[in-house]
Amino acid sequence: FVFIGGLALNLTPCIYPLIPITISFFGGQARGKASRTFLLALIYVFGMSVTYSVLGTIAASTGSLFGSALQNTAVIIFIAAVLIGFAASMFGLWEFRLPMFLTRRTGSARQGRLGALVMGLTVGIVAAPCIGPFVIGLLTYVGKLGKPALGFFLFFTLAWGMGIPFLVLAMISGNITHLPRSGDWMVWVRKIFGFVLVAMAFYFTRILLGSRLTCAAYGLTALVAGIYLGWAGRNGKGGTTFVLVRRSVGVACMAVAVIVLLLPGGPFRSAAGRPGIDWVTYSGQLQDRASREGRPVMIDFTADWCIPCHELDHKSFSDEDVIELSKRVVTLKVDLTRSGERENEIKRRFKIQGVPTIIFIDGSGGELAELRVSGYVGPGEIRKRLERVIRTE
Repeated sequence: FVFIGGLALNLTPCIYPLIPITISFFGGQARGKASRTFLLALIYVFGMSVTYSVLGTIAASTGSLFGSALQNTAVIIFIAAVLIGFAASMFGLWEFRLPMFLTRRTGSARQGRLGALVMGLTVGIVAAPCIGPFVIGLLTYVGKLGKPALGFFLFFTLAWGMGIPFLVLAMISGNITHLPRSGDWMVWVRKIFGFVLVAMAFYFTRILLGSRLTCAAYGLTALVAGIYLGWAGRNGKGGTTFVLVRRSVGVACMAVAVIVLLLPGGPFRSAAGRPGIDWVTYSGQLQDRASREGRPVMIDFTADWCIPCHELDHKSFSDEDVIELSKRVVTLKVDLTRSGERENEIKRRFKIQGVPTIIFIDGSGGELAELRVSGYVGPGEIRKRLERVIRTE
């Protein structure tokens, strides 16, 4: 199950930046030898696995999954800067190379292996935030057992599930010397990945920018990409098929730009009011009063830096049926954006290990532990839990 979960994580947006990075690194490493490519790919994926395993062990030991440590403002800006740096390499401003002092010490025979390990250890950080929503349940399980070694093993297995597609990608990239070496089309494809990385940088900073600025950034990126990839730049050479593909991609990007810029809440349209649950800031007095009155309670633990928390607000808590059912329970919200003494006490009281977490308390004041939610779930799951807790009135 953990391995399959790792495979599924390759569908998350944080993984996309690793695709051009992997292609760039292995494109000039293997020298056409399949055995060498496979060995380097194994080392590369092993490095990624070590990164995730260490992060998982730390999370299991501390009882929290990255949280504000990897998703606060400073780290969000750092991740965005890394993505922009990778994008610059896609546009040819710089290339991935092993540092000279390592080259001199290790020699060319070991450079490839050491380089693959270093790359695997470091590039995994780019995708680390996306494993948070999936593994928070796994983290809770490991945290209850209190076994960091087991946490390392489970996260290592998860990472290899993530790494298998990159093993295949590395093998393909290592044999890129067998592809036509006309140059123009390969440079053009690299630039596509460059624009994807720029968009990903805005994706990570969307909590800081707000919806209107983020939509404007997405739209501008798509517009520039359409013009540059379709008509500008050093993309004028090539056969009829290549020109047709370039024009098609350019038109598609410009169409995406128009759609994004005209979305409700975008820079050129007023933000429509979104319905949602009528939350009240948590207090022990409100919970105690609900228990005395025999009313069930739903408590949402959230934070501004938590991307899955915003997904819950926009998708699950805005569902009409969920809103209607929520009117029959006491809905309390705990904001853990900046955890002080009061917030830490609430976290200890309810044994909160990460956000988002939603707990349900029956009419007698006891938590229905089997209904607890860790991470994002769709409106259907929220409806089922609300219906269940309402029956305890």
